[in-house]
Order: sequence, then C-alpha cells, then structure tokens
Amino acid sequence: MVVMTIYGRKIEQSEAFQSLTTALYHHHSSASVFIYDNSGEPQYIENNPHWKIHYQHDPKNSGVSKAYNSGYAKAREQNKTWILLVDQDTLFPPDAFTKYYQSLSQTSSEVFVPLLKDAVGLISPHKFRWGSGQRLKTINPLTDFPLNSYFFVNSGVLISTAAFGKTGYDENLPLDFSDFAFVNRLRKNHASFYLVDLSCQHHLSSTEKNVHPEKLERFRGYLVASKYYKAKYSPKNQWIPIRNLLRALKLSANYRSLQFVMLYFKTL
Repeated sequence: MVVMTIYGRKIEQSEAFQSLTTALYHHHSSASVFIYDNSGEPQYIENNPHWKIHYQHDPKNSGVSKAYNSGYAKAREQNKTWILLVDQDTLFPPDAFTKYYQSLSQTSSEVFVPLLKDAVGLISPHKFRWGSGQRLKTINPLTDFPLNSYFFVNSGVLISTAAFGKTGYDENLPLDFSDFAFVNRLRKNHASFYLVDLSCQHHLSSTEKNVHPEKLERFRGYLVASKYYKAKYSPKNQWIPIRNLLRALKLSANYRSLQFVMLYFKTL
C-alpha cells in the first residue's frame, strides 16, 4: 500500500501521485493508495484504473507522523505486506516499482530506501552530525547500510508492515525531526536498511524560499520539534541548540529581521 500525505494541493497535481501513476502504467500493474489529506477542506478524488484509493481528511493538519501511522492501520486492515511512504512533492522515475521489486530479491532487509535529490544534490540518505542532517556527496546503492550510522528522509521508504508495526512514527513530531525519530525507533529492532538503485527528485522545504510570516511560523515548529527530539531521543547532543541558534541568525540575516533570533530565545 502506498501511503501518501498531502497538504494544500489537489491530489491530481501532486508530483508523487502523477509520477507513481506513470510508474504503475510502466509496470503494467495497479496498487492501493491511502491518501491522508491535511488540507483545510476535503477534496473529491476521481476513480483511477491504476489505483484502489482510500482517502482520509484531517482538517486539524496533524502532520506526516499521524498520516503514516494511519496508513499503517489501513494497510494492516487490508492485509498488505509492504508500505511505501510518500510525500506529495517527490518525483519518482517510471521504473520505480520495477526497482523496488528487484531490490526485494536482493536482500532479506525489511527497510528499503531510495536516493533522494533536490536542486542542490543528495539529501537522503544522510548523516546526522553537529545537531543537524549532513549531506553526503556520493553513496553507492545496491547494498545494506547500518542504521546506527545513517539516516534517511521519510519519502520513498518501502518498509514491511511487520517492521512498521514494531516501530511507528512519534506523533509528537508532526513534521520536523519525524524522520530522525523514526530511524532512532527503527534501530531497536533493525540493524540496517537496503539502498535501492532508484533516484527520485524531492523538494526540501528548508532549501526553499517562503514569505517571511510563513517562514517564521515554520521556524517556530522546527524549534519546538528539535527541543522535543533532543529531550527524548538525543539528550546528550549539545549541538542541536547551537545549530538552532546558527539557523536563527542566518534567517534573521536573510530576512533582515530579529524575529527569528527572538523566537529562538523564547523557545529555549
């Protein structure tokens, strides 16, 4: 089952939905999709021959963690063996499902991760250093990587329903740090993940320019999430607040406003 979270966009306009529909056509197959809509208003979704669609609207905008956990519940109800976690902005190549299926025969792993790239370069998998995700210049797919050394972004992760059931997402982290927390939880039962030879394009919100009020609110959510993540998952990591301060200074310089720095100190 594909579990797709969307916000503020018609599903037909989602790069993920469009590209995965093409991938299903390319693979001559169909699939189930659970669409978790965090938008303010519900939407009508037309029938599609490639999809069996399950739709859930959440006007409270509970975030991706709630969406993925809800998708897992639906997948288990439908007796699905695998779950593909998808963000609305990820662009998959036409051979995506072929690559996933090929990887299933290469390893006994229950966690499969694609290469995610944005306009700057590779964003997933990545390292976690000095309180923040750190990009890798290159990494070779078609092998297993230790979970105690690498992290990955949520979108594009193929995971067995059984493995997800033992892990789940922390719903106290609706967006920011949700993937870091998920990997930390995953490490309790799994030593590695398999890197699929699959390259996807992804829009990373932290590298995009937003108008000032939107950016300030996003930063507020980021600070709250980082404080919770540090307390529960990485209490000894003193780099997280330092990196947050550096981020606040950078944002204040970019937008010529001290509000970001003031917000940082208010949330300490």
